[in-house]
Amino acid sequence: MSEESFIEPGVLENLGCKTFFYPAAGADWGEFLDCLEDRVDEFRFSDITYNFSGKKPSPFSNRDHHRLVSSELYGQSVASIETRTSRYGSYRHVESGQLTEIFERIRDQKRTVVIRRRGFGQYALNEIADGALGIFVHRGDSPGEGGSNIWFLSHWKCKYPPVGSLFATVCRKLADRSLVISDGSNTDFKFLRKYHEPRTRTTGLEAYSHLRKIPHYLGGFKWNCVGHMKQKNGPTLVWSLVRV
Repeated sequence: MSEESFIEPGVLENLGCKTFFYPAAGADWGEFLDCLEDRVDEFRFSDITYNFSGKKPSPFSNRDHHRLVSSELYGQSVASIETRTSRYGSYRHVESGQLTEIFERIRDQKRTVVIRRRGFGQYALNEIADGALGIFVHRGDSPGEGGSNIWFLSHWKCKYPPVGSLFATVCRKLADRSLVISDGSNTDFKFLRKYHEPRTRTTGLEAYSHLRKIPHYLGGFKWNCVGHMKQKNGPTLVWSLVRV
């Protein structure tokens, strides 16, 4: 962990599984790969803007420490966002594509799968088996221009059934012991939004220190703040979830 990132000892060792998922991720993967590669076997990043033409550099910050073992592209390498209509109204559409890469850490041959999927995170979430998700991340997002306007950590319900009730879907996908990492983006849960403000002067360490001894119960889980990562739209806090 860096000075900007801290997770309480023992938390990562007790995860129920080793799959990581981050919708609307953009290129925000370096910190998570660097901090979590020892405890995660499969990283899944999703965003509607991903294109896979040309040579792709390693997503790891320390590129000389890993070698690419295999790379496989599914679907189109490049696609543009379109506006379409259905009986539910107008909606955005993009042809899906997925780049699956396997990296090997040179010093000990530890292998990590990194999946970057072009498409909407709601659909990518549904591709994960129930109970198979160890870490869910959502940060740096917004409902306004430039944001996804998708509310994974909210009771908001979409009228289009396959992607409705996203929080219930997240809870179903999570393992019995798991982590949620959030800066309070696109959530209406007050304890997650407490320090959500791009210009806040509250650091991750300060927010963690204030919240760490206050448990919350939501979605069939007990939530405890167990750490923090780099600032985005406010402190990025790490929450340990245990199904109750």
